[in-house]
Amino acid sequence: MAHPRPQLVQGGPRWLDVQSGAGLSFDELEPPLDEARADGQPLALRRADAPSRAALAPTVPARGSAGGAPAAGATPPAPRTGAMLALSPTSASATRFRVDGELGRGGMGAVRDVRDRALRRQVAVKVMIDGPADQAAELRFLREFQILAQLEHPNIVPVYDAGTTNGAVSMTMRLIRGITLSAWLRDHALTTPANVDEFIELMVRVCDGLGYAHARGVIHRDLKPDNIMLGAHGEVYVMDWGCAGLVASMISRDGVEPVVIDPVMEQLDRPGIVLGTAAFMAPEQARGELARMDGRTDVYGLGAIIYVALTRQPPHPHRDPLAAIAAAQLGEVVHPRTLRPTSDLPDGLIAIAMRALEADPGRRFASIGDLREALVGLRRTGGVEAATFAPGELLCAETEPGEVAYLLESGEAVAYRSDGGARVVLGTLGPGDVVGETSLFTGRARATTVEAVTTVRALRVTRATIEREVASKAWAAAIVQALARRYGDTANQLASTRRQLARFTDLARIRALLRGARAGLPVEVAAAALGQPVDQVLDLVEFSGEFDVDAGGRLQPR
Repeated sequence: MAHPRPQLVQGGPRWLDVQSGAGLSFDELEPPLDEARADGQPLALRRADAPSRAALAPTVPARGSAGGAPAAGATPPAPRTGAMLALSPTSASATRFRVDGELGRGGMGAVRDVRDRALRRQVAVKVMIDGPADQAAELRFLREFQILAQLEHPNIVPVYDAGTTNGAVSMTMRLIRGITLSAWLRDHALTTPANVDEFIELMVRVCDGLGYAHARGVIHRDLKPDNIMLGAHGEVYVMDWGCAGLVASMISRDGVEPVVIDPVMEQLDRPGIVLGTAAFMAPEQARGELARMDGRTDVYGLGAIIYVALTRQPPHPHRDPLAAIAAAQLGEVVHPRTLRPTSDLPDGLIAIAMRALEADPGRRFASIGDLREALVGLRRTGGVEAATFAPGELLCAETEPGEVAYLLESGEAVAYRSDGGARVVLGTLGPGDVVGETSLFTGRARATTVEAVTTVRALRVTRATIEREVASKAWAAAIVQALARRYGDTANQLASTRRQLARFTDLARIRALLRGARAGLPVEVAAAALGQPVDQVLDLVEFSGEFDVDAGGRLQPR
């Protein structure tokens, strides 16, 4: 018998016969998709766990009733789902959801790829794995659903509904079409500027989602590359909040409402209980120190993700979970340079990871916001780092390869060039001056030595940094390199001109000395007057062709 259409009652509450989608049964046999009858009418939708008629009677008006309550003896309509479909006449029966596959499986739950036939879309449904009844595990599932449903942010996966599926608690959420961060890292080593920049952008987006959660008093406590999803259209989502907990002291005072869960679920977290993934755990988490867990616990987790990106292994890479937990409790992490000493890893990202992975929470970034600021700063400066030089120390030296340039922030340095053994001072340098940029662009050996006169603090710019900044714009790279080559050619021409001018000046002085020497000018006297070695004076004389040297070692005009 066909179900009667639900009535909209004038003068009383307006009711639609709509039931929770998460409470519908799945068609596990995957029948052929047949979403409409031959006569064009939509198929009816069957609910697995329909509430009793008595439960529905006070709220669902019967046909012909005059008010909000059903008429005496009237039978309320059978429950159906789908706000639009509930208004359409139908007589057939079919399930709304069809399982198309499994997306993943963890210790307690499985995530299924499901077709919502009423709304014509794919969704993801997280279902508690079948097994012996465990009230605590079921409550943890429900706690995750309650927390996640209240976190509405572009970088946190949206929840559509929650309830039960075939008797097991379940949550319906957006199906993310994309890959995990783990999969992305397999194809993107952080040894190229483009990959480093993209990775930093992904981490900034993760920080945005976590920062929002922290402001509402929620910490994730299970951050790892597998729990970060990258959508097909550039979306970044923090997934799997099954280990999430509440920290009242973190709640923002800027008008943000705290996340609230049922009191019975708050009791699931007790001192000594260890939740999360051992290979990525912060020490306080591995020790079950509930009172010490706060936003800095997630700072550690994000540092662990960066560490994996740098080293291809987690901070506590033991296969045995107990050994991993023991290592996490100690908080000892091998430096990335020890694991990959010859790799071209970005120093700035290493520094951020190691600070986030400090065993003492007080030595980490104070918040996810501070970590985000460090990442943004690293991206903004292109990985430029500070360097300090003591008086007398060389910033760069002649003939060495030009792999680094320096932007002076404080202190004073002197630039000079060796010319025939003599030190020719080219000028002094101070804050705002740049050192070594020509060789950096042209690839030629340095032609100038720069020495610190006082303590010098400078920003260190590498060739990789420059490539990172201009790699995305080929025309910019071409212009910069052309200018550098032109400047280098000009500098070489200027140096040649200076050498010729110095020779001309020296020869003029030799002529003047010879005019006052009747018996010729001893070469040693000329060398002393010019402040040059004897050999250099002899080379100058030979080059000029103006003088001869007699048997007594005296210069004579030709």
